[in-house]
Amino acid sequence: MYNELKEIYQSLVTPCYILDSNKLDRNYDELPFAFTSQWKKFIVGYSFKTNSLPWVLNYMKNKGAYAEVVS
Repeated sequence: MYNELKEIYQSLVTPCYILDSNKLDRNYDELPFAFTSQWKKFIVGYSFKTNSLPWVLNYMKNKGAYAEVVS
């Protein structure tokens, strides 16, 4: 697997983003536990303007995150 990843990384053109979708899932799913100890009501907001990668936007939308937008 290391050689496969090495080949992929070497073929990338910068700038680029590398996302670990499994880690993103874990972090998002654990987020409520971090906040509910202090606040009973909270919502997750994601900055659509700042981080407008289509895959991430769809991911956040499907997870139920609110869109945080500033004009």
